[in-house]
Amino acid sequence: MPVTLRNALAAFAAIAMVPGVAVVAAPAAAQTSDLAFEDMFDAMNEGVDHEIALDNTMQVVRREYAAIPMFSKMEEESPGLLDDLISEMRPTFRAYQERVRNGYRPQMIALFAQYLSPDEARDIAQFYRSDLGKRILRGVSRNYSPDSTLSDIENYDSISQGEAEKNVASDLGNASAATIAELSQDDIAEMGRRAIANPGLLKLAQVNPGIVALRAEMEQTPLTPTEEARIVAAVEGVFERRLGR
Repeated sequence: MPVTLRNALAAFAAIAMVPGVAVVAAPAAAQTSDLAFEDMFDAMNEGVDHEIALDNTMQVVRREYAAIPMFSKMEEESPGLLDDLISEMRPTFRAYQERVRNGYRPQMIALFAQYLSPDEARDIAQFYRSDLGKRILRGVSRNYSPDSTLSDIENYDSISQGEAEKNVASDLGNASAATIAELSQDDIAEMGRRAIANPGLLKLAQVNPGIVALRAEMEQTPLTPTEEARIVAAVEGVFERRLGR
């Protein structure tokens, strides 16, 4: 299927939600081409507001819990209980996401190298560090909400890889569409000019399916025993304070 400007616009936005990680220094022996793909990754990471994205995620978690009869009843007994639960669990969610992002950094960089040349990676990094690129990254962060990914949270562990990919694609697509809708005609015209001048930007549409597949794997990464224990302790602590049990 030919890559249209519309495809490219969606890819510019969707790929912005490639999870960022802490910058890791490359070995001295690393090739210049390797550094180009790492820099592309870091350019995207610099502009993503992970705190806003996490806030959106925690709000979806709260909504899903509110739909579970047991939690709904507890909220009726002690209004604000769900907000306390989300607040107490948030630090563990943040640490979990950072751990998973760090673990998948090599796969993400390798995916870029599979489809892009070093020069194309450098052009894309330059785009994401431009004013327009930064605004797209912030927009996707603000518009991202894992509604499909975290739906039916009670049965979350039983979904297949295919279902996970479908859900991730839906959530990324919605964030991308909302971000594109916020752009002015001048912004869209600028993106078109940049795509013509730097064809590597159009190839992001080819990278996106691989991003979705990796993101789905990441979403299904289990908690470590320590992370699970922290979540349990947070929940039990809120129940004890709120309900005396």
